[in-house]
Amino acid sequence: FFFFNDTATTEIYTEQIVGSVRCVQETALRVLGNIVTGNDIETQIVVDNGCIPLVMNLINEQSTAIRKEVCFFLSNVAAGTQIQIESILTCEDTFFPKLEWILQNDTNEVKHEALWIIGNIFAGGNYNQSMKLVNAGLLWRVFELFNTGLSSQSKLMKGLIACVNDCLLYTSD
Repeated sequence: FFFFNDTATTEIYTEQIVGSVRCVQETALRVLGNIVTGNDIETQIVVDNGCIPLVMNLINEQSTAIRKEVCFFLSNVAAGTQIQIESILTCEDTFFPKLEWILQNDTNEVKHEALWIIGNIFAGGNYNQSMKLVNAGLLWRVFELFNTGLSSQSKLMKGLIACVNDCLLYTSD
């Protein structure tokens, strides 16, 4: 069992996602993405180092590999605590339009990772966090992808069902 608790290492990889050549950025994103697959403490170390806004800037990259790594990273942060989910949603001006573009236009590989972000937010987020995705039109983008087979992951389905259930409960009050 390995527990990552090294802020200095996180800082080094965080620096590499800014201004480095693409192959270095991609590698740094993959390392940070793997760190945030750990527990909530490990994820919080990465979030506390200011990675979220820097990673968000890379979501506009032309490189499919970089966009995939960005979505992989964000999906793992979105699998964390509601505070960690909120750290993603605070960048909504950049994040929502780009995520919608990815779901409509990107490769299936990148769409798959983007769907995990949405599924994790719906599954682990609170009502207000889920409603931010709904209000941005992202729930409808997911429904559109049901026919493609991309959205058949069970966690995504559970998250969507939870979101629809929350919406129905809220509107019935």
